[in-house]
Amino acid sequence: MPDFSLNQAIPGVWQVRLPWVVAYILTNGKEWTLVDSGTRGDRIRLLQAVRALKLMPHDCHSVLLTHGHCDHSGNAAFFAARYK
Repeated sequence: MPDFSLNQAIPGVWQVRLPWVVAYILTNGKEWTLVDSGTRGDRIRLLQAVRALKLMPHDCHSVLLTHGHCDHSGNAAFFAARYK
């Protein structure tokens, strides 16, 4: 069982509850935006959540951060460098 949960807040907005933070995935069904990215240790969980929504990691359009703490920004550089 994954160590995260997915909850749809409203259509197109998903909450990804990770151990230290709640990230959000905003999607139109293909492209998606990540709001807050969890810690580096959350990377696998976050990618599992993306795939659980039947989205592709390379379709990440942008990463938005609410602030710079590591529990909110730990994967931002990873997504920016890997999924331009």
